[in-house]
Parts: sequence; structure tokens; C-alpha cells
Amino acid sequence: MRRQAFHVKLWPLSLALAALVLALVSAGCVSAAGSRGWAPPVQTADFLLVNPGKGKIDAIDPITGDRKWRFPDHWRIEDREARKLSAVYGPPIVSGDTVFVGAYNGWVYAFKPSEASEDEDRRRPAAAFKVRGAIVGGIALDATGEYLYVTTDEGLLYAINATDLRAATEAGKNIRARFEPFHVPDRIWTPPVIAGDRVYFATTGGELYALDARNGEPVWQEPFRAAAALVSTPVVADGMVLVGGFDRRLYAVDASTGRERWRAEATDWVWTKPLVDSGTVYFADFAGKVFAVSLGSGQPVWQEPSDVGRSVRASLVLAGGSLVVATESGDLYGLEPRSGARAWGPVRLGKTLHADLLANGATVYVAPTGCVGDETGGKFYYYRVNTSTRERQSTASVC
Repeated sequence: MRRQAFHVKLWPLSLALAALVLALVSAGCVSAAGSRGWAPPVQTADFLLVNPGKGKIDAIDPITGDRKWRFPDHWRIEDREARKLSAVYGPPIVSGDTVFVGAYNGWVYAFKPSEASEDEDRRRPAAAFKVRGAIVGGIALDATGEYLYVTTDEGLLYAINATDLRAATEAGKNIRARFEPFHVPDRIWTPPVIAGDRVYFATTGGELYALDARNGEPVWQEPFRAAAALVSTPVVADGMVLVGGFDRRLYAVDASTGRERWRAEATDWVWTKPLVDSGTVYFADFAGKVFAVSLGSGQPVWQEPSDVGRSVRASLVLAGGSLVVATESGDLYGLEPRSGARAWGPVRLGKTLHADLLANGATVYVAPTGCVGDETGGKFYYYRVNTSTRERQSTASVC
């Protein structure tokens, strides 16, 4: 592993994020102890999935905030090792009547929300499949819903049969793979991104790969190579793959050839998933700078970057006419998309926020790393912000 590509520093990272970086880049055993995870919110027609930390996925009513169920508490997991999720970094995937989750402990789970039960004697089993290495980036389901792709911290890409996993009653039994796990020499912190018949992912060695999703064979003559670790979730847009990394750059790579089209310079690590809208790419860095560049050329769209003052890991979203940015300290800002000028903020959540934001109209759903207390001694959890009124809505049901 080429550790020199990381250029690791601890400031302005929060302690939680710094601990993760140190744990994952250090040699030897990778421990999940103390990890909270930063799975982003996921919205369905019936519930909002949030990750309040500590290896839990809660389904809450997005209107009332009442909790409907909690995974893994309301299911039975047969394998003792798989019972503790430890942390979840990638978003859960909802497909039909099933939810898939990839956890930092190296297990992939499948369960049906309709089978949730608070009664221990009536709990239904959740399926679990063990992969080699911690799951940091997450999982992806192909368009057919047939294969689930998983990247791991040991440099492996898996493609497992999702139908088999749904039906599994014993951990890892009778689950077919589409191809043998594809192995690279460095850690994979990005999720697999599927576009058409290709799957893309990047590594801490600074390489971006494109594979044939059907057989796991490389489609470029060689991977694209950056100067340091590539860690942001790749985004495929206009025939390019956009990805940012620890060399303070956002790259646009030709999706067909793997060759660089352009690069945009930042001032610090780029870990945000690029946001593409109407020919503009928005992203932020760990110095708190927010950038807007042309999708076609990578040239700046704003006269100068906007500055929110603290490091940003969460993806940016457009909501209620604003470009919404969340700092790792848990403050939300609204920027004017055309100029980068600050329109409002900060709206304070009181907890660190590394999870990507989710926009729905004027509402932004968030997943902070836990609950906050009030003067009465109670605890509550912010899960959404109205960008028009700046009102925060909270729930105590997940605390």
C-alpha cells in the first residue's frame, strides 16, 4: 500500500473522522471500535432511514418523527459475529420489500421491513453475508436488482446474487457470485458506482478503475492515476467520471478511455461527492471552501470560492433555491448557486455531520452522529431542515 499518497493530517478533521482515517491507514488490524459511521438518510414512500450512529438503522415517519423499527434490534441474526454492526458508512439500499445494508464489520445484510418485531420471540431472521475487509464505501445494486456490488477496505470488489441473499436463512449459505472478487493493491473507500454495464470505484492508492459489471474485467487499458488517495464517491456525468481526493483536486476522467479530461484545484482534501446540475459541478474541501466549476472544462464558475469556515465531507445538495452545505461541525449554510454568495446560515445541529445530505423540495434531510441534549435533560435528534424557514425538526424516538 502506498501510504505516502495520503498526506495524513488531523486538523481540521473532527476527532471521529481523524480516528477513522488513522485506523484505516495504519498497518495491521483495522478495528471498528468506537466508529459511528456516516450513512446518509434514505427516503422511501413509507419511511425515512437514518443512521444515528453506533451501528443502528432507524426507520422513522418523516412527518411525525415516530420510529417504526430499528435494525438490527427488531430482527434475528443467526450468526453471532454478524449481530453487531459496529458502524454503517454507506447508504442502505431499498429494493422492493427488502433493505440491504453493508456494515463496517464486513457483513452485508438483507431484511424485510414488514417483518420487524419488537417481540423477541417473533423476530424474523435477517440474512447476512461475510466479505473480506471492512465496508467503508458501501454497496450498490444493479438496475435489474439481481446483483449487489460491494467494495471493501482490503481492496476487493464483490458482485453477489441479491436474490440469493434475500432468500438466505443461514449466514453466507448458497449465495452465488457473478464473478470472483476483483482485487486491487490498495484500500477502497468509495462505493461501487454502476453506470450501464460498467462499475467504477477508486482507491486510497489514487487509482480509479472501470470494470465490466458482467464479468469483472477491466475496460480501460490501465486505471486512471491521481497524485494521492481518491476517496469521494465517483459521479458519472456527460461521458466523464468525476472524483475527488487527498491531492486537493477534483478530476474529470473520460468514462470510455480512463484518460483525464480536466482537473479542478481545491485548497485541501476533497471528500465530497460532486454535485452536477445544469452544466455546473459543485464540491467542497476540508478547508471549508466551496467550489463551482464548469462540467465541460473544469473552469471556475464563481469569481472566487465560497467559504463556510469549517471542513466539509457531506455532499452538497440543491434545495429551495439554495446550494446547501453542511460542515463537519454540524452547521448548515445556504449559498446562491450562481454566485456562491451566502444566502442564509448557519443553522446549527449541535452534532458532527459527515453524512451526505438528502434533498426533497425545500426540505433537507440530515443524519448527524447522534442526539443532542436540552436544558431539561431530554435528548432529541435533528433529522430535517426546512430551507425556506430554516426550521429544524427533531425526534426523540431514536435516542
